[in-house]
Amino acid sequence: MSVVFALSEAIRTGEILTVIYAAGSQPGRKRQIHPVSLQQDEVLARCIASGLTKSYQIALLDVVAHDHPAPAYKQPKRTDKPSVNFDSGYADGWVFLVPTAFRDALDIRLTTRIDKEKTQALRLKQLAGLGFDSFEDVDSKMPDKKFRKEIRKEVNGYKIMEQVWTEGVPPTYAFTRGDMLHHRDGLHAVQVVAPGYAQVTDNEPPLSRAAMDCVYLKRTFPGAGLGVTLYGNPDGDGYQNLYTLLCDQNGFVEWLRGGIDGL
Repeated sequence: MSVVFALSEAIRTGEILTVIYAAGSQPGRKRQIHPVSLQQDEVLARCIASGLTKSYQIALLDVVAHDHPAPAYKQPKRTDKPSVNFDSGYADGWVFLVPTAFRDALDIRLTTRIDKEKTQALRLKQLAGLGFDSFEDVDSKMPDKKFRKEIRKEVNGYKIMEQVWTEGVPPTYAFTRGDMLHHRDGLHAVQVVAPGYAQVTDNEPPLSRAAMDCVYLKRTFPGAGLGVTLYGNPDGDGYQNLYTLLCDQNGFVEWLRGGIDGL
């Protein structure tokens, strides 16, 4: 069965596939994905482990059995102190205007977790209703081990959940074909084009270190590249294609954050 056929069937039936991807943050590890749509040489799919919807290059994707011996994708750690603030509605301090709609692409999302402080207060309230001040009080007053265990199980079942913005550590960026972001100067914009097919032009302007790293990373890791086209609108009568850089996800984010020389 071809990879394209397996992906097409999964899109039709809603099946979750186990795949091995040769690029990304954890190349060579198996992961589960829920394919959403096919886009030429890519498939848009939701990664079950991370919860992110990403584009995967089909040429770098293998569909395998669930019990394939490859190591499993590791659930990334997350912090409740994201490195990007959106107080203004855009990524604060970034050269390009990155609105809140791109939180997912920056691996920033709402995560449900236990509110420890409120949950502790609730559990103490439940203990007080049973005539105890704490679990230590339960242990000292109740000699029956089975009864103590039942009380702990009942009280620990009470919890208060909260939703907080979290960011992956490190972030797994997921910008996809068609994403377009505008420069704060109102005269330039960048757009992600098909990975692996963009060409660096001969008439590029002098580049910053971040932009040079973009080109270097594409040549070093060809499977993980993005094509990013810069557009200019100096006369206010429409954007023109200036040039295209090749980069990976991290390089693109650095470009959005710090820009390139002259912009």
